[in-house]
Amino acid sequence: MGEVPPARLPGWERARIAPAKLSGYLLDPAGGGQKAHDLERFLGYGPDDAERLHAELLAVAAAFPVSATRPARHPPGGVRYTVDGVMSGPNEGRARVRTGWQVDAPGDDPYLVTAFLLGRVRGGG
Repeated sequence: MGEVPPARLPGWERARIAPAKLSGYLLDPAGGGQKAHDLERFLGYGPDDAERLHAELLAVAAAFPVSATRPARHPPGGVRYTVDGVMSGPNEGRARVRTGWQVDAPGDDPYLVTAFLLGRVRGGG
């Protein structure tokens, strides 16, 4: 039987996102492929929107519960956390997003390892 995920990302208030994860990956179709394409198509994020995307991803970590945990591949003892939530974009669209965060050792700050859209939110929800 697996462990019950914590209600919130441990250390969410100290969560970090490397600038290169945004500008060189999530907002760059050459680096992020489909993830970057979906962020632009559904939410209107482009290469100049790193600051807003940063804020939206941190807001997901703060507002939504952890949905799954698993051991990190590296380092030993690290933990990966999945946090699913809803975020908006420059075009005022809203979408469900899955974020992956890692904590390398107990007490360390979590950092973003991945994010991708799960689908649009239609209407008021």
